[in-house]
Amino acid sequence: MRGKKRIFTAEEKALIMQDYNNREIKAADVRKKWGLDPRQMTALIEEMGGEFRVPNNHKPRKPVKSNVKVCPHCHRKIDIAGAKFCPFCATDIRSEKDVLREKVQRLYSMTSNLPLSTKDTAQEIIGEMLAYLRKD
Repeated sequence: MRGKKRIFTAEEKALIMQDYNNREIKAADVRKKWGLDPRQMTALIEEMGGEFRVPNNHKPRKPVKSNVKVCPHCHRKIDIAGAKFCPFCATDIRSEKDVLREKVQRLYSMTSNLPLSTKDTAQEIIGEMLAYLRKD
């Protein structure tokens, strides 16, 4: 069961914010000192127009690659994994690199019909090309 929510005076709120803005005091310690839960602390910071702290060990996150593509022709979002064509206007939505990768893979599969004397060399060269194309 929750206890009663304490109402702070304007002076107390200013003191809480002063403690919170002091980087030598951990944010969790400020909450403990004043008897605040995380929600109350967040509400107080917003009410007082303060800026939220970023942890000292915070590292920026790498952007997440999205599978959503935008059709260059009709500009609609396409969220179909592995889609090659826009389902709305049938425009090819593959990048030039993707098209080239498919062609090289097809070429690699065709090397099985080559004579043994040239097959290994051709597959090695094509394998290097595929490895280069897979780099992002």
